[in-house]
Amino acid sequence: MGADAYSVIELKMIEQILSETDDDRKRMFEEAAGINKYKQQRRSTLRKFDAVRQDLDRVDDIAQEVKQKVNGLNLQLKRFKRHEKLSDELKEKEVALAFIRVHDYESDISPLRKRVLEFTHLKNEKATDTSQHEKELIHLKNIYSEQQTELNSLQSALRKMEKERGSFRHNILVWSEQEKATEATIQRLQREGESNVQKKVHLKGQIKHFNRELSVLDPQVDQQLKKYKS
Repeated sequence: MGADAYSVIELKMIEQILSETDDDRKRMFEEAAGINKYKQQRRSTLRKFDAVRQDLDRVDDIAQEVKQKVNGLNLQLKRFKRHEKLSDELKEKEVALAFIRVHDYESDISPLRKRVLEFTHLKNEKATDTSQHEKELIHLKNIYSEQQTELNSLQSALRKMEKERGSFRHNILVWSEQEKATEATIQRLQREGESNVQKKVHLKGQIKHFNRELSVLDPQVDQQLKKYKS
């Protein structure tokens, strides 16, 4: 042990050296030689290194989770847009078909209505020759009644479909807002992903810094140990 080491050993420390075990004496010699300071710095740097490594692992996990969420939301958004388009097209076609059927029935009923009026007029004029006219009139009235009933049913269905279309348009507005919210969430998650990339770069820089610190501290500890042993 060099002359500098003796200068820091007090009488009390000498007594402890004589009374303690080999490990205790080694620890006291290292403390006297200043090695403990480097060891503490090294332990502190290693703790920081481990903490940064854990932060880096967490950033990787968060980045992977964000990526999965973005992929899931993008898939959900595509399905929603496809469903919205198909539903809108189906509803429009149903309403258009109902309008066509109502128009066709009204076209069929119009001449029947005219013939009913004509036969009613003939009946009033020719009371003596009513048998054949009565039969045809009853037949026409039955046809007219059936078609009028079906027309009423179609008109009722059309009103219901118009109401459903209004409700559907409201749903489209709601879905559009949900779509905007989903896109906003995707953008937010993408920004978080970019931020995590920056954090990862920063943490890797810290790891390099701590590695440099360790590369400096290790030779210093070795140097002090050599000095202590000499």
